[in-house]
Amino acid sequence: MKRLTKIYLTAFCTILFVYFYSSINNVANAQRPEFSQYHSAPLHLNPALAGIAYGPRFNINYRNQWPQLNRGFETFAVSYDQHIEPLSGGIGVSITADRVAGGLLNTYTGHAMYSYQMRIADNFGLKLGISGGVVNRNINWSQLTFGDMINPLYGFVDEFNSPNPTTEISPDNNNILYADFGAGGVFFSENWYVGAALNHITRPKEHFTEEEHRLAIRTAIHGGYNFDISSRPAQQLFLSPNVLLVQQLEFTQLNAGIYMGSEYFYGGVFYRHTLSNSDAIIGLVGFNAGPARIGYSFDFTVSGLEINSGGAHEISVSINLGDDQSSLSPAGYRNQIKCPGILRF
Repeated sequence: MKRLTKIYLTAFCTILFVYFYSSINNVANAQRPEFSQYHSAPLHLNPALAGIAYGPRFNINYRNQWPQLNRGFETFAVSYDQHIEPLSGGIGVSITADRVAGGLLNTYTGHAMYSYQMRIADNFGLKLGISGGVVNRNINWSQLTFGDMINPLYGFVDEFNSPNPTTEISPDNNNILYADFGAGGVFFSENWYVGAALNHITRPKEHFTEEEHRLAIRTAIHGGYNFDISSRPAQQLFLSPNVLLVQQLEFTQLNAGIYMGSEYFYGGVFYRHTLSNSDAIIGLVGFNAGPARIGYSFDFTVSGLEINSGGAHEISVSINLGDDQSSLSPAGYRNQIKCPGILRF
C-alpha cells in the first residue's frame, strides 16, 4: 500500500510539473530565475551595472528553491564585469544554468554586456547598458512519467521489470536555441540610485511545439538609498532600504526590504509579494573578507506552499580585485563621488 501511495504521489508531482511547463509554453511567459540577493547578481539585474564597481569583479550565485517539491528549481550563475576607461564604460559577461525538477527542464544562458557611462556632475552619473546573448532550453522527455505508465501491481514497470510505455506524444523539438537581447539604465550618486531594465526586448520565439509563441518582455525597476548611521568615522555603519519591481505580462512581483551592516558584516530582511498573494520573507546575512563578500539567504515561504516546499537557500560570492570602489572614482579621482555601497556587492 505504501508503495502504491508513493507511486501515485510521484505521478501526481510529474503531472503537476508537465501542467506547469505546458502553461508556461502556452502563454509564452517563461519566468527568468529571480535571485533574492539580487544585488549580488548585478548583471542579471541590469546590464547598465556592468563596470559600476570598477573591478575587475567576479560574482558567483547559487539558488536552490523548493527542494522538497520534486527537487524544485536550481540556479547557478557566474559573471564578470569591469570598468574600462578608454571605452567610456564597462563590459561584462554572464552565464546562467537553471534546472527544474533535477533536470527535467534545463535552461542555459550566456550574455555579453556593455554599459556607457556619462558623468552628469561630480557627484552624479548615468549608465546606459545593452546585452546580447543566446539561450538554450531543453526538456528531458525520457525522465518524465505519466499516469498511463502505472501498473497497479508493479508500479512504473511490468512483471519483467521493464519500463511501461506511455501514449503521451513527445514535443516536436526537445531542444531550442535563440538569441536574446536586453537594455537598461541607472542613475546613481554616492547615496542613492534608481534604475530600470528590459529583457527579451526582441520577443524571441520560444516553443517546443509547432505552435508559435513569443517570450514576453520583462521589465525591472529598482532603487535604493544608503544612510550613513555611524556615530564616528571608524564605525562605517550603514542602513540601506531597497526595492525591486518586476513585471512580465500578468505577472508582477515586488521585492522590498532593508540592509544594515558595517565594514565587515551585514544583514537584511526583505519581503516578496505578487499581486495575487504573498510569496516569501527573506532573511540574509553576509561578511566581507578583503576583496571578497560572501552572503547567505533563506526564503521563508508564506504562500500556500508554506515551509513544506523547503523554502529557498541562496549563496553568493563577490570578489572585486580592483582597489577602486566606483567607476566614477577611479585612481586619480579620489575626490570624486562613489556609487552606493550596495551596488558594489
